[in-house]
Amino acid sequence: KAVRGGAVYLNMGSTVSQNVRIDSTTFLNNEGVDLRDGTDYTVGGGLVAQGGYGRTLVTNSTFVGNSAKYGGALRAHVSAKLDIVNSTITGNHASWQGGGIIGVNNSQVTVQNSIVHGNTAVNWGPDFEFQTGVLQQAQSTHNLIGVNSSTRFAPATNPLIGADPLLGPLAENGGPTRTMAPGQGSAAIDAGDDSLASAAGLTTDQRGHLRVIDLDDESSTGNIDIGAFEVQPPPIEVVDFYASNEQLVLEYLLQGTAARPLTVNLFAGGSDQETLLQTIDITDPQLWAAGVTHTYAFTPDFSLTDVDEDYYLAVGISYEAGALTNSDSRTLASGLFVEADGTVHLHGTDADETVTVTATEITSAVLLAAPFSVVSGNSAEIRLHGGNDVLTVSSIDQAEFIGMGGEGNDQLTALQSPTALLDGGEGNDSLVGDLPTNLLSGSAGDDTLHIIGAGQDVSGGYGNDVYKFVMTAAPLAPPWNVSISEPYVSFAVADAGRFGGSDTLDFSGLEYGPSGVTINLGFASSGAQTVFSDGSGTAWINLDLQGAADRIENIVGTNKDDALTGDNNANRLDGLSGQNYLDGGWGNDVYAIGNQFDALTFNHIEDVGGVDFLDFSGWQGEVAPLNLLSDSIQKLTPTGVTPEVKLVLEKPYPIDVVIGVEATQGSLVGFTQNLVVTSLTDNSITAGQPDLYAPLDPQSLTLRDALAIANADSGPNQIEFSEYLITEIVGEIDLTHGSLGIYDRETTIIPPGMGELVVDQTSAAGARIFEIPQGASASISGMTLTGGDADKGGSVVVGGELSLDGVLLTGNQAE
Repeated sequence: KAVRGGAVYLNMGSTVSQNVRIDSTTFLNNEGVDLRDGTDYTVGGGLVAQGGYGRTLVTNSTFVGNSAKYGGALRAHVSAKLDIVNSTITGNHASWQGGGIIGVNNSQVTVQNSIVHGNTAVNWGPDFEFQTGVLQQAQSTHNLIGVNSSTRFAPATNPLIGADPLLGPLAENGGPTRTMAPGQGSAAIDAGDDSLASAAGLTTDQRGHLRVIDLDDESSTGNIDIGAFEVQPPPIEVVDFYASNEQLVLEYLLQGTAARPLTVNLFAGGSDQETLLQTIDITDPQLWAAGVTHTYAFTPDFSLTDVDEDYYLAVGISYEAGALTNSDSRTLASGLFVEADGTVHLHGTDADETVTVTATEITSAVLLAAPFSVVSGNSAEIRLHGGNDVLTVSSIDQAEFIGMGGEGNDQLTALQSPTALLDGGEGNDSLVGDLPTNLLSGSAGDDTLHIIGAGQDVSGGYGNDVYKFVMTAAPLAPPWNVSISEPYVSFAVADAGRFGGSDTLDFSGLEYGPSGVTINLGFASSGAQTVFSDGSGTAWINLDLQGAADRIENIVGTNKDDALTGDNNANRLDGLSGQNYLDGGWGNDVYAIGNQFDALTFNHIEDVGGVDFLDFSGWQGEVAPLNLLSDSIQKLTPTGVTPEVKLVLEKPYPIDVVIGVEATQGSLVGFTQNLVVTSLTDNSITAGQPDLYAPLDPQSLTLRDALAIANADSGPNQIEFSEYLITEIVGEIDLTHGSLGIYDRETTIIPPGMGELVVDQTSAAGARIFEIPQGASASISGMTLTGGDADKGGSVVVGGELSLDGVLLTGNQAE
């Protein structure tokens, strides 16, 4: 604030000549204040120039939001000489007159190539007020004026009176100061006089970007924009980028008239970052000419950077002009090209594609007009990107082969191709490799990795993955040494492995040999274990789960005799037929029981803790009466039905809940899919000591127990609350055993009424309330979640899907 010139006061003196230039400056929200004797005398909210012994030149500057009684933005008086060139004066206010500019007392004002528009004044002259003779009318041309008070500006040389400059907000548009950019279709674009800017020494705008860039397609000469901002066309434009004749082809168009060296960069672009693959300088001046589309074909060379991941190939072309770098880029849509070292690259589209690769050719009806002949021994990389693609690689001898499925549900198969690396990418993919040197990676999505050869390294990545072992004959060179890795999850949650998906070892394809599998997930971090043998001591499959310790949840056995042991997490064990010994360990485990087999099934179940389940969802027909408190042999198939299914529940009684059927007899405890919570306590066997007591009681079902049942069931599951449970206005569950995990694919929690239930985690320090890992989906409504305290997601951490409706989250924290 100031009496004169809220930001700048220029006293040009009375005897000594002096000149002032103000360039590329923004005057914002300055205010003049002078209330002597109760009267407002303020002038020039942004700038005041007075005195005739010198000139003030204002160029490439913006005045916005300034205010005073006289001259909201600028005031010239007492013989001042004020020249304004290519500046923007808008949004200023005068409480009396001259909202933008005021000129009085024999001053001389010249305005050129400038916007004076959108200012306001209480009385008159919203954009300006000049006493007679102050505005140098003959020299004040090519301006965009809002209200031409007293016709001070000559309409003949200022044809844009009353036009809208379509100014954007004051913003960071580049350069050291904020500016206001004219929008598309603004009358200010290409409407200035180049000679006026040149006379003032202007080659750039307020941001430092080049001036005189013609956007008028009908004109071959430059026309400067009016105002402080020069709207830039794409100084360089990539018209097209494609593959042709085994090369990459770049088509580009240069704007402007100056010849400039050009730089071409090739990038491997992914979702997280870009990797520079190659840089090429275009040194031929004939390829620098402006106004024409140039075609530049080249053979890429990625030898300096080795990128094995999936990526989209992008090209960027740029040049430097002073301190500015102008550039444009484009992504390769699809096509085949050959790198300098002979490596063949094929990029797909987002459509469904089928590609076949042999030792002699690559074929694809969608991507290639004709089969492409490959040179023996050269590498190949195929990236199919989106779509549900099929890639089959047979008997290749490439030095290296990479096949990437990208997004979509892809089928990738490598047969007798020792150098093949297959990556499914995002989507639910199927991958097959039959040689020890094949590398299989599922990446994201629910993938199935078929293991049909020795010595494979496989990784399902994030998602609910299945590792399916297939053996139909004796291995030629036993054993298969298989290593499985799953992603590490840093969340400190109850069952962190599930945040990488719920993953399964499936041995049902081991159809050869006299015996089943023996595996213990609890020993996953102690090195390789022999899981399949010939029955006489010769190992056929050695499995190393060191990279997947605590990250494999489920096991499917063979149709022979299996010994399946879980770990401390929640496991699902399915021995299929045969005489099986099943032990889920300390977690909340599920034992799948079926009857669709051709041979006797005899399951021995022993479990030391947690809430554990018998799952009959794969059972067809009637289940014989079952006593969960008996350790005798029990026959589950009705009398006379063969083949028989038998069960032994070893002491202490391991099963708490039966799912998949409704229980109506004896001590069989069954639950339908609508689970009703009947207790607001958290005294749950799911988080307590080993289960030594009676099965879980539906008449005293806690929310924690209900979630454990939903997690074990295939879903969808709906959890409700008994109408008799809430005896007060608001009921409260005080969690004492840590977080509540929701692992089911579709779980809905419905409270007794909107706002009538509080779930409080205060008692369990350092724990959040809900954990929803990848692959899980939950819908929670009408409750209050409070007291959560965790390093990530104080109340809820989500890796899957979550819908909240009418939920109040209060008093939670993350540190």
